[in-house]
Amino acid sequence: MADGDPEWREAVDQAANGNASSVSAGERQAQERLHDLTRLVSDWIWEIDRELKLTYVSPRVTESLGYHPVEIVGHTFEELGDFTPADRGPPGWRSPFRDRSIEILNQAGEQRFLLISGLPIFSDEGGKFEGARGTTRDVTASRHAEQGLVAAKWEAELANRTKSDFLANMSHELRTPLNAIIGFAEMMVGEMYGKHASPKYGEYATDIVHSADLLLRIIDDILDISKIEAGQLDIKPQALAVEDTIASCLSLFRHRALKLGVHLVDEVESGLTMIADPRLLRQILINLLSNAVKFTPAGGAVTVSARSGPDGSPLITVADTGIGIAAENISEVLKPFVRVESAFNADVEGTGLGLPLVKSYVELHGGSLEIESQPEVGTTVRLHFAAEGGGEDDSAGKAQRQTG
Repeated sequence: MADGDPEWREAVDQAANGNASSVSAGERQAQERLHDLTRLVSDWIWEIDRELKLTYVSPRVTESLGYHPVEIVGHTFEELGDFTPADRGPPGWRSPFRDRSIEILNQAGEQRFLLISGLPIFSDEGGKFEGARGTTRDVTASRHAEQGLVAAKWEAELANRTKSDFLANMSHELRTPLNAIIGFAEMMVGEMYGKHASPKYGEYATDIVHSADLLLRIIDDILDISKIEAGQLDIKPQALAVEDTIASCLSLFRHRALKLGVHLVDEVESGLTMIADPRLLRQILINLLSNAVKFTPAGGAVTVSARSGPDGSPLITVADTGIGIAAENISEVLKPFVRVESAFNADVEGTGLGLPLVKSYVELHGGSLEIESQPEVGTTVRLHFAAEGGGEDDSAGKAQRQTG
């Protein structure tokens, strides 16, 4: 039978309806194969005539649209639904086509999303257009899933923006009174208006300054995280003497390290310079040194080294002999606000922002961070910076990467 022969459609109908008493054994086998295919494939099969009206629809259409095939036959696809405008309207039926989108209301009035593929049928004599046949796939479930993902992504982005705005506003609101507290406490420490009646007042005022400074640093960290996530953190790179910057940061921890019995070591290449934002580089070193000193027991050591790499790029390393981090937890400690608890650090305070900020600051400079650690042996953090300073050529001077 030729593809365009009406007997083909009759065979399909007979196969679909199980009526094969009037055909030969060979034709019956072919009909049975076709019948099995129409039942097994998830797509429904169709055929249209030269007037584009459906002359055959396989029973699978009922699962998709709820209609019996007889109710569909005699209609065109355009009468059944609307081809998606993005798909440039109805297909050109005289040429092969694949996955053209159409939206059809099913019998219950629900919108179904379908993809139609087809091949034209031409007569054997003269090549006259006789119609087309093909398949239709119901993609409603996947389309709804895609729409759900888009909506969820939009809601997540909105929530993230709202969170960032809230953190930025709260940080600003907290900074103003804290600055006042620090200012007045420093006046008390300096006994600007006369000596205290008891030395204890001076000690208390010093504690107030230290505690307020700690809160201010936490607020600054939170503000930086929100700016990084929003892509709004300004960086101002300039030429820096690495040795001086490291020495300045180490000086902040010498008293604490001495009190804890931790030995500080610096191994910095003389004359080493780099292009970086002074504030961010300083904050990188402070965060790493703070963690290293905090998690290193008495008798241990924290070593800061800096040298030029083979390509001239700066390599800064902070290594300690502290409690270490399990390999499976290294990726976790690089996420904002995540703290990995263990028997070794249960009593140690922290916000979980130190390492995530270090990673983000280094990446803003076009660099990368590498962590090697072993529990009860120690941790080594290597900072690889770009040779010319990654942020220098960024005309916007903004953070383009996100943490977490």
